[in-house]
Amino acid sequence: MSHKRGQATHRGTGFWGVKKNCLPLVGQANKLPAWLRREKGSAKDTGTTLSILGFSPPKNWEKILAGSIAESFFASIHRGNLEVDIEGEPLLQSATLPDLFSNDAVRDALQDQKDEPDAFLNSGHFLHALTSSESKIEETENAGLGRCRLHILVGENLPKKVAVLRNGMLITSELERLRRFSEFKEFSAVLECLSDKGNALLRDMEPPAHDDFQPARLLTADQQRVARIALRELAQWVRDMLKRHAQDPIAEVTELDELAEFFGDDENDGGLGARDGDENPRGALKIRARPLPPRKPKSPDEQPGVGVGEGEGTEGDVGGGDDGQGQGEGDGGEQEGNDGNEGDGTSDGGGGGGVAVVSRPSMALRNVRAVVTAPSGRRVSFTPEAGGSLRLELEDSGADTNRLLRIAGASGGTIVDGRLKLACEAGQRITLDLTLERAFEGTIRVKANAI
Repeated sequence: MSHKRGQATHRGTGFWGVKKNCLPLVGQANKLPAWLRREKGSAKDTGTTLSILGFSPPKNWEKILAGSIAESFFASIHRGNLEVDIEGEPLLQSATLPDLFSNDAVRDALQDQKDEPDAFLNSGHFLHALTSSESKIEETENAGLGRCRLHILVGENLPKKVAVLRNGMLITSELERLRRFSEFKEFSAVLECLSDKGNALLRDMEPPAHDDFQPARLLTADQQRVARIALRELAQWVRDMLKRHAQDPIAEVTELDELAEFFGDDENDGGLGARDGDENPRGALKIRARPLPPRKPKSPDEQPGVGVGEGEGTEGDVGGGDDGQGQGEGDGGEQEGNDGNEGDGTSDGGGGGGVAVVSRPSMALRNVRAVVTAPSGRRVSFTPEAGGSLRLELEDSGADTNRLLRIAGASGGTIVDGRLKLACEAGQRITLDLTLERAFEGTIRVKANAI
């Protein structure tokens, strides 16, 4: 750090050597301990030696150091650009690197370090992606970074991470836009820039910890813009390559046998009298009808004095139930009719002029389903509890009132005034493809009464 010596203030920059012109010390090797001396007569005679004096070693420091170096520099070691000699440990080089990543003692020594041993194990997977003959290799020309290469290895128990290297050193496996890969198979991947221009740009974006790329660290706004675009396009290209080689296939239909008891199979010939193969889609629930609250007709399509058997259904859903429901309304007064399964669905109106109104007998329907086939189309399935002729009506199920949904086309029966007349047999499943006069989204109420 900056400091004062006498009256002079000295900067924090220091030099070791001959004071004049900052020249190196020459001919002083014999005054140094042997472990500090560089080898003479070889390529190692010149260069830089870093020595840490007063080092206080923690337990298993050799294995911790070996694991940490392999974790960050696996690519450089694999390519022969770096060898590390640690006291008491095998020489860390290309031939010994795979064994180091499978060494349980090294993994255990790293347990108390931050993000370990997961980061160490992930680097072992990255090395495998870099060296395996099964890896897929892709290259691209990035406008800001130049030529880039990606190794992708797909297999079980891989971390779903992309290691980003710079000059053989692992910088990050958490690059923005390359962190979450839920839609892909398990994989490990290694991404590196192969151009000097690109590596120089990446180096300028690294923080002191060398664990990220931050465009904001560049000097000019133009450089920052170029860097942001380059990283964004590179990340998108990586995802495109992963879609090519590691995308999970998506089946259009998956049968879940575990849910079979809750959902019925509605496959039949689509005509009248089809088999009653529908299970109650609500499982073991017993669905029973309940009386509707009294109401007055609010549209010309609603007719007073009609007893009906009812069921409701939404898109592929089911409402209604085992019992039909009768309801009658009188002129000048209202009264609910008997339950459609228990009586003839008749009621007498009260009040007003005292006119008696007799409703048509209701017909109870079981296992009612209404499946959307088009904006104005529905496939309606039900099983009548009695045989004979019936009139079928569809209504939109509103909070205050139900309005008629007029039928314009049907795969069976006869359409009269927006309603469908057809014959049925007790217990025989009926499926109809119906077309409404208008498109409709929402719950549909299915009514049936005997003619």
